[in-house]
Amino acid sequence: DPPSSKTLDSLIEWYPKVKSIRLEPAAMPRDGTSKNPPDIDSSLSIDIAEINFLNAWEIGLASMDAGAIDPDSTPVIPPDISNAPILALLESIRRKNR
Repeated sequence: DPPSSKTLDSLIEWYPKVKSIRLEPAAMPRDGTSKNPPDIDSSLSIDIAEINFLNAWEIGLASMDAGAIDPDSTPVIPPDISNAPILALLESIRRKNR
């Protein structure tokens, strides 16, 4: 798990202003230092024009995002939410992985 939500929080704040993002694969230098910039391969970039941000607990069995859920996930579910859709999804995934 990431140490904080800083990167995600920045994306959520920034994305509505620019309306698209480009993902590009990058690799850190083999020397293991951060003194050199990462090697970026722009030929493999992916342009994304639409992102839907949602909480993991909102993802259920019929969600297009269900494939992104790991069977070992432990989503944070607000205390006022009973019967969160993610619980049925996780049960289904774990049952299939037995």
